[in-house]
Amino acid sequence: MQDKLFDVSNIISPLSQALSAIKTDVTEMSVDVKDSQEEIKALYSQIRNISDSLYLNLNLSQEQEDFDEIDEEINLLILNDFKKVKAFPKLDKYDIFVCGIAGVISVIMDFLLVGTPEIVKIYKGGERFDGSILTKAIRNVGNEKIKPFTDLLCSKFRVPYDISAIPDGMYPQNHRLRNLAHDPIFGLLFAIFDIRCNTTTFIDDSGFLRIVENTKYHSTLKQKIFPVFYYLGHILSDFFTARGIPIPGFFTTQFFRDGASDSSIASIAEDMYLNGYDSRHLLSMSTPVLAKTIIIESYLRIKSKSQDNTSISFVEKEISDLNKKIKKEKMLMIADSIAVTGNLVKIFAPPYCGNPCSINIAEWIDFIAEGIKIIKIANRDKSTEQILSNRDVINENWELLKHTIE
Repeated sequence: MQDKLFDVSNIISPLSQALSAIKTDVTEMSVDVKDSQEEIKALYSQIRNISDSLYLNLNLSQEQEDFDEIDEEINLLILNDFKKVKAFPKLDKYDIFVCGIAGVISVIMDFLLVGTPEIVKIYKGGERFDGSILTKAIRNVGNEKIKPFTDLLCSKFRVPYDISAIPDGMYPQNHRLRNLAHDPIFGLLFAIFDIRCNTTTFIDDSGFLRIVENTKYHSTLKQKIFPVFYYLGHILSDFFTARGIPIPGFFTTQFFRDGASDSSIASIAEDMYLNGYDSRHLLSMSTPVLAKTIIIESYLRIKSKSQDNTSISFVEKEISDLNKKIKKEKMLMIADSIAVTGNLVKIFAPPYCGNPCSINIAEWIDFIAEGIKIIKIANRDKSTEQILSNRDVINENWELLKHTIE
């Protein structure tokens, strides 16, 4: 038996199988190469298309630059053609005439009807009040017509803060001015506090705020539950009394004291109150303001009705309404200026010669409030009005822009 060093079949067989597998892989790779070549051709075609497109865009770049120049010129043209919107509309001669009439009527009413309160003389069973026709009429209504009603309120709405006499602070004639809870507006907060705590809050002779407990009268449970109700009832009962209640916020003057000086703001304001410068006189002082406002608003309403606004567009109506509001404020400001000028003459001219009771605080407050409105109007953003007012210019240039693009 012949021994074999090598078994050739065992070696050749695996090699032939490996060669067969390699041949199969080569065949598959050739197919993939052909597919890749097709894909490369397709990509090349797309690249050519993109290149052509880029070439077209490059050719249009100069046209784009020309378009930007045209656009800039159009913007400059629009800005040059735009009509600048004024802060306030122009008043015609009739508007100015009505402003003057309203202001003069306010001055006449201030001189003749409002007047200047003189010393209130109170005696048993009555009082004498001079210096203001309107204020005297209001006081007479309280004294004669509704006195039984106010007496009933006074008995039903007693409150702990209504202390009329405290050393170095209050006495019957001035206690409503010094007592913070008697203020017709700001007094509500102090009244609630005083009713719940059974105290009175007032300003003493040194100008300091003090809180004192009422040991003679104690708040009831009903008062502590409904302090607002009792505050309103009590202040209404005081409104028509001889001294009345002070002007809203007038108590703040009592903080400005200079010892026992009669020239301090607190002393002057207290004398004004004692002479009848109270909330009833504030109603009198408000009548010239009301008359001026009614005259101007009535005139503008009549003028608006006489104008035909049916054919205007929505935008035009918006501009028209805005101009009407601004015109009204402008006319009111002119009338207010005339009114306060007349009041200055009233204060310093004979026979009053610097009497602080001649100050018509209602007119001055209205003048200051109107001045604030005028400042806001003058500094408003007018960009929207600019666009709305120049819509025709915008439309014309928009048409020019469209033709340029075409």
